[in-house]
Amino acid sequence: MIQLLTDELEKAYAINESWTNELLHFFDLSMPASFPEMKKFRKMIDARRKAQGAAWMERAECQALATKMQQIILEINQLTPPIYLRMGEVYGDLYYDLLDNSFGTQEAKDLIDMGNGESDPQQAIKLFQQALTYGETGIQASKAFMELGMRYEDLGETEQAIEHYTRSLTAWKPFGFGYFWRGRLYYARGQWEQARSDIERALNFASESMLPSPEREEAEEYLVKLNERNYQQ
Repeated sequence: MIQLLTDELEKAYAINESWTNELLHFFDLSMPASFPEMKKFRKMIDARRKAQGAAWMERAECQALATKMQQIILEINQLTPPIYLRMGEVYGDLYYDLLDNSFGTQEAKDLIDMGNGESDPQQAIKLFQQALTYGETGIQASKAFMELGMRYEDLGETEQAIEHYTRSLTAWKPFGFGYFWRGRLYYARGQWEQARSDIERALNFASESMLPSPEREEAEEYLVKLNERNYQQ
């Protein structure tokens, strides 16, 4: 049953990739090849979506993808209850306590979603900090800390950014993306050993938490530069 759920999640991931390609085609954009281009890319996407609305979703290709996604969501919704039930039978109250603490509250999730849609870093920071009042551990807390790190980095406050990336990695399960973002900042600050440690960790994660493209390619470039620096010394 878990394998069936995994298969459905992989299908959903593939559809998300197709949706991204449709969005890029509609707005006549190309996926950025490096991280420095990513921020500019995100701003361009936001600006064009505000100007043109959701018209891209009305395309026949997108409607077909939406229908497929609805079918997958239905399959996932049918698979998850018996899995949760079986886990509860095996692990008892311990499992349900862990599940509740891990996912966080809906209030926290709503605030994080609002923060993600906020263009003003200062206002976004307030929303993410408010989300953390509902708990500083679990999935939602990890997301909030990660987003705080990004916003502090936007403001040039690198120490604050590193602190929040670190807390994101410890609030829930560590993940490749978190190590990559912290490693980049260590590199920019000339903290070579910390940068190497984080970049290597980011590249070594298992498939479910692995670093996606183009961040993976950039991480590999950082590692080459760090190796060259070490060789020269």
